[in-house]
Amino acid sequence: MVRITTHESPTLAVIERKESVKEICRNFHRMLEWCNAVKYANILEYIMFFFYACFRGKHVKRLKQWSACTGVPAHQLLALNMSYELAQAGAAFPFGCTSIMMRNTEGHIVHVRCVDWALDGMGKHTVAIDNSRYVSITTPGALGSISGMVRGKFSITLNWASPSRMPRVGASPLTLIQRILEGAESYEEAVRMAEETKLTSSCFFSIAGAVDACVVERTQRRYSTRRLSTEPLIVTNHYNTKFMQKHNKHIEKGEYAFSLSRFELATAAAKDFEGDDYMSLLNGEDILNGNTVHQMVFHPREGQYEAAAFNH
Repeated sequence: MVRITTHESPTLAVIERKESVKEICRNFHRMLEWCNAVKYANILEYIMFFFYACFRGKHVKRLKQWSACTGVPAHQLLALNMSYELAQAGAAFPFGCTSIMMRNTEGHIVHVRCVDWALDGMGKHTVAIDNSRYVSITTPGALGSISGMVRGKFSITLNWASPSRMPRVGASPLTLIQRILEGAESYEEAVRMAEETKLTSSCFFSIAGAVDACVVERTQRRYSTRRLSTEPLIVTNHYNTKFMQKHNKHIEKGEYAFSLSRFELATAAAKDFEGDDYMSLLNGEDILNGNTVHQMVFHPREGQYEAAAFNH
């Protein structure tokens, strides 16, 4: 385990963890080289930044500021922040992740979550963006978020979904989560934004309020929502709603079997759970694996959380 440092904003995390940004970007660039060959990785990063700047990407100014602060080229910072889309396009390794939402003995929602991704350094460089409005468990240099909570209102996390088509114009799922954390005023508004926003890529959003929770299963333009009932609500990396199950045909057999295994194990663990050590739900076989970088528990109603990160 490693100590998670706390920062008030994403920019302060970059300023205060410059070396971490350098290492994470360097490791992601190496992943691109491994997946695409060295010369194509460099070309890919330059082309992405060129078009992002030409189409007046929202974060060009911030990326250039972070580049000046850290010495990391802006095109490499952008590549890191498009890691989800690059993975969807087959240019980087895919994410994993397991999320569990359930009621505690008082009827309030507990949101339990682990992040799996084969990016060296992502675990040991974990930071918490923690301010008066929200907390986000992330890495320095990230414009978006994959796990966060607005105190007293809701928590929201992202799980990988197998792509039904190549990325297209829309909001990145990661930057959408950041927008929700910064702007949504209620659980209902967070769900609506997760359902209705046009996305670059397919994904799963897990959203927990004080007494309600749901999983929004997304493609780039469509959604189907599973809502918490009396049973715990589990999400790994395959579609579960009848409307969306046709997209499971795009998942490789090995990935589907691993997703299904974690889903079944998490379901059984949540049903049998007693006590208040919710983090223990994430320590089961396959759920905790060699690619796990973060674990966390959110209590949206109380605004409390606990998080852990692994030294790899």
